[in-house]
Amino acid sequence: MAKILSLYFLIVYAAPLLLSTRIVYSFEVFQLAVVFVGYSLGALLGSLSTPSGSIARHESYAVASTVSIVLILVSYFIVRLPLLSDVVQKLLSGTYSSWALQNAINRYSGDVTSSFYDKIAVILFICYGFLVGTIRNNGYRLYWPLIVFGLMILIEMSGLARAGVLLAISAAASEHLIRNNYIYAKIKSSGLFLRAIGASAVLAAVFVFAAYMRVYSSSNPWETVAQKVPIYTIAMYEALLGWMHSVDNYQWSFGYNTFTAFYKILGSDVRQGFYDVTPTGYGATNVYTTLRGVFDDFGLPGAVIVYSGMGYLFMRYQKKALSPFSYLVLRLAVFFFIFVLYSPFIFSTCLAAFLLSYVILIRFSKKQARMNVNVLSV
Repeated sequence: MAKILSLYFLIVYAAPLLLSTRIVYSFEVFQLAVVFVGYSLGALLGSLSTPSGSIARHESYAVASTVSIVLILVSYFIVRLPLLSDVVQKLLSGTYSSWALQNAINRYSGDVTSSFYDKIAVILFICYGFLVGTIRNNGYRLYWPLIVFGLMILIEMSGLARAGVLLAISAAASEHLIRNNYIYAKIKSSGLFLRAIGASAVLAAVFVFAAYMRVYSSSNPWETVAQKVPIYTIAMYEALLGWMHSVDNYQWSFGYNTFTAFYKILGSDVRQGFYDVTPTGYGATNVYTTLRGVFDDFGLPGAVIVYSGMGYLFMRYQKKALSPFSYLVLRLAVFFFIFVLYSPFIFSTCLAAFLLSYVILIRFSKKQARMNVNVLSV
């Protein structure tokens, strides 16, 4: 787990930011380098705090039961039954593309707002992502939940909204990495790289599908999609550096921008939506990576502590058995770490799905979560 997450950190976080060639951002790059060094030192400390030469096996820890998965699925399809009926009808009539595009236009123009049932459906969808990520690859029991997951993604993409789909995929990936800790710790770097390519292909497919559906009626849709690729992949890094360069002092709002949903629960008046759109050399974007929220909330010292803490957790629980509390903290860190675009916990629906799935996995898992997992010598 720690091995592949460190590779992910290098490719997704560090490399795009540290390779910036603009001199004007030198101080900002230096600040980020300090954070990245902090992550490495945290991982080193986590390794030193646990026995050497051992890897923990988490694959049997709090695995979602078939009953839990079916109950979430049934609940989801009951709530989404009208939308499911529309999706099937539009697919059969060949008008799915134009219908999905019109749904997106209506949503962005404000003509359609999310209802209470829409929010419940998103909670169940992301919760299902967490649950399906715990299932071991043992044939039929994994394949049918993944097929259904694909159907759910098709339903949620009917409005060409990417956020919920990416959150659900990231939820599944975070649980998958925790459960397959032993496998990823022993696999060679070349194997990890191939898996990283496969995961990137899945995420790219989501973006390309949504982007193509929005411009398919234009004269050169694929050319337009190609022009949007840098906006989706690189612009957020320049946006982050530009924002860091423009502020004199960070707000030190102690989680307000990173854990917005928690503040909503406490009744605080919080800002709705994302950051303002900013121009970059690759196109305008309102995505700044999760690092903006962390810097704005905790400053440079706090950012170093947050990322060194994650490095520590990933390495420590690569070697150490889990308890219900350590599992809660670890899954929060892995999920937050994987979803690099912005903090997933700015959404109340995502927080609700995270907590609901935790309760289900702890109380109704296939095997009791409180059991100690064997730690085997490599």
